Amino acid sequence: MTYTFIIGSGWFSDEKGISDLGKQTLTHQQRYGGTAARSTQFSQHWLASILEMERLPKKIMICDADSVDPLHEFVLSHPLVSINPQTQNFGHGSMCESQNILCGWARGVLMGAMYTYNNSVDYYVYVEQDVLLMGNQCISKAIEHMNLVQKTICFGSGDETPQKLQQSFFIVKSSFLPQFISRLVSWTDNRITEENKYFQCFQHDMTFLPFRGGRQRQGLNPHMYYKQHMDIPEMQNEIILLQKQILKNENDRKEKNKYHYVKILR
Repeated sequence: MTYTFIIGSGWFSDEKGISDLGKQTLTHQQRYGGTAARSTQFSQHWLASILEMERLPKKIMICDADSVDPLHEFVLSHPLVSINPQTQNFGHGSMCESQNILCGWARGVLMGAMYTYNNSVDYYVYVEQDVLLMGNQCISKAIEHMNLVQKTICFGSGDETPQKLQQSFFIVKSSFLPQFISRLVSWTDNRITEENKYFQCFQHDMTFLPFRGGRQRQGLNPHMYYKQHMDIPEMQNEIILLQKQILKNENDRKEKNKYHYVKILR
């Protein structure tokens, strides 16, 4: 199956709590999900996990929400990466609910969706900044599943979480992006969680990923999963596994090239 896609994400990091908004965000993240995987250093591993997928995106669009800390140089210098800055940070969802305004995360999603639509690829793939994709078929198997069940959006299941779905890694078919964008822009109640909003907007158009991950920890397929909200020991363990996966993939590619070379000689 041939297909093209663009990856979208957001970026904000203020590890030392220099800004007032950074202090508020740190307080929330220390209670829910931790801060270990939202650092400059982690961003290189985030990108590395994406680059290990069996197919590369046409582009990786990152919405910089007026971040205090920069992305890692490996991310900034990569030819696939495009950074699109916002004029200000509009705040974490937990802060914006009380003001009934669209949060920074939601604005980043919409920016990536529009960028994808304007570039005429087949799918929009969102990978949140604190996610690691493990196994090189996370994207391809999700798209294969979407086509099988004939759905236009694929989210993570909300099992093991307080929500009905997860949005740290999701995929939207580009033909559905006009409706995806218009429904979200037209939504006026921003006092509910983004997960609740997305479920209400897309419950009849969506399916769940054919594997577990995100905040889930039970029943993960060791060959295909994704993780979010990792503490430091868990993050370090996943990075070691990722590095082993990268090394194995490199060796496999070398052996494949060697085989073809010998075959040609014969």
